[in-house]
Amino acid sequence: MLKKILKYFFILVFTNFYTCFLNAKVVEDKIFIGTTFSSKGENSSKSVLYQNHYNRVIKKINNSDGIKVGTKKYIIEIISYDNESNVLRNNSLIKRLIQNDSVQFLIGSNEFELSEEIINLLNKNKIVIINSYDAISDYKVLFEKLRTVNSKKIREYLLNNQ
Repeated sequence: MLKKILKYFFILVFTNFYTCFLNAKVVEDKIFIGTTFSSKGENSSKSVLYQNHYNRVIKKINNSDGIKVGTKKYIIEIISYDNESNVLRNNSLIKRLIQNDSVQFLIGSNEFELSEEIINLLNKNKIVIINSYDAISDYKVLFEKLRTVNSKKIREYLLNNQ
């Protein structure tokens, strides 16, 4: 009986540790940032410019040893989905980035209004979202300045220093 209890205890501890580690979406030496783009439709031309800019900045950061946070170095990886210039699809994909991909850092779009459901999800999960052409650089500055990749601490800093 004691063996069984210990077995379940270790499974529970391991599962909780593993789940917490994955939820941060900072895996080993990578920080994952989620976003949506429009490959077609009315927002596609601007979206391509943003996407190319983000990719150039990420390549530059990653090729120069990444982001130094305290004594650890991270590289950036982006997870993106095509919203097809559709506001409902955009909100659905942001929900997917949060719930399925466990992304804690997002790049938003000024082209689409976030639904109440998404706003509540962002608040509940303490997700950081930056709407900026320079979002990748902004994240880099935040990670290095605050010396953390903890999304809750970064979100708190942003809310208190607007």
